[in-house]
Amino acid sequence: MDKLAICGGEPLRKRLFPSWPVFDEREEKALLEVLRSRTWGRPNPVGRKLQSKFCQYYGVKYAIPVTNGSVALEVALRTAGIGYGDEVITP
Repeated sequence: MDKLAICGGEPLRKRLFPSWPVFDEREEKALLEVLRSRTWGRPNPVGRKLQSKFCQYYGVKYAIPVTNGSVALEVALRTAGIGYGDEVITP
């Protein structure tokens, strides 16, 4: 590779990446339901339904819906008793 594509070189990817996020009417309806309920920053009926279906699908008793992967890691670390100053190595 002599030149980066941004500098006039040959691009490695010929096709554009697909649009994101990918969603359809079901996600749009669920999002509007949560927004209109004004409970989108705390537990709400849609979140509880997701939690229930997730548990059923994976055959587990408990699940905690969270905002993103970073929050999921924080919940896991706190649950494991890992606190400030502890060394944690993650991939």
